[in-house]
Amino acid sequence: MSNSINTEKGSVVRKQNYTEQQKEAAISRYNNGETVISIAKDFHTSRSTIYYWIKKSQERAIHVANNTVSVTDYKKLQKKLRRQQLMIEILQVAHCSPKAPLSEKLRALAPLYGKYPVHVICEAFNISRGTYYNHIFRNKRENTKYKAHREELKAAIIDLFYKHNQTLGSKRITGELKEAGFHTTKEMVFELMKEMGLFCIRSKSKRLYNKERQDERKRNNLINRDFCPLQPNQVWAGDTTMIEVKMKKYFLCTVMDLFSRKILAYGISYSENTHLIKSTFEKAVKSRSPQKGLVFHSDQGRAYTSNTFVNYLKELGVLQSFSKKGTPYDNSVAESFNATLKEEELYRYHYHSERE
Repeated sequence: MSNSINTEKGSVVRKQNYTEQQKEAAISRYNNGETVISIAKDFHTSRSTIYYWIKKSQERAIHVANNTVSVTDYKKLQKKLRRQQLMIEILQVAHCSPKAPLSEKLRALAPLYGKYPVHVICEAFNISRGTYYNHIFRNKRENTKYKAHREELKAAIIDLFYKHNQTLGSKRITGELKEAGFHTTKEMVFELMKEMGLFCIRSKSKRLYNKERQDERKRNNLINRDFCPLQPNQVWAGDTTMIEVKMKKYFLCTVMDLFSRKILAYGISYSENTHLIKSTFEKAVKSRSPQKGLVFHSDQGRAYTSNTFVNYLKELGVLQSFSKKGTPYDNSVAESFNATLKEEELYRYHYHSERE
């Protein structure tokens, strides 16, 4: 430790070079409550020197506090670093420069599809994702290398999917593929699984179960707006509408033969229920005695799709046809009849009783 001598008012004070450990010890004594005078006396130095050490220590503490990184910030930095590493890797493997013409960049980047995230590829070469996707999907049929990569991935996906008893989704399969050394993305795996009809049983099991239960009740449209059958009792149409009499609501159900547009039977009730639909249809059957193979068309109201009515039609050998939900044009003849009835009759007269 080197010394120097200064003269101040006739006294001799030795100026010393102190180590960092000595400075930290002095600061620690100050933080524990000792006075600067006693610390300076023990260290054979001036009070201003002790104050200077304390000030520098506080500045370092503030600097460290301001630069402390939270867990969230750390994760963001990790993600940003990984993104930049991918961009560097893409720039190294691509056979063109980011300043090359767009057509040249698209040709060079096409083989990288499925190996790197699309948004990172596009950011590295400053092109829009829409432009990149359009190029890929427009040319993928002619890209044999792309096809080979897809077929290789498909085989691996199928193997993993059934190996794990159909319980893996696209995210988990992507992880398994990457561990096995495949270059792919979750989006690519999802696309291929969708193309092959592979769906994680955890997300599809309930829908499949419900579908199996409803297979016998497929609500198909058998007439497809062909409202002109060639003979009577070939296609009947039914509909229910609400009418008001003296502030009371009633429901009118009708059954029409589309060949002649004749109303074969009608029924009125306080509610649109299965009994109203079934009893009205029974009247029509008694009046015509149709053969098996008759098609009865209606909307998908609860009464028309109830088990009671569906099973009743099956016993009669009647084929049930339904309009698409929210599409009254599929049953426009019956709908038109109800509209005409209201406009030409019900809206023009005041009825005094239910019987009238």
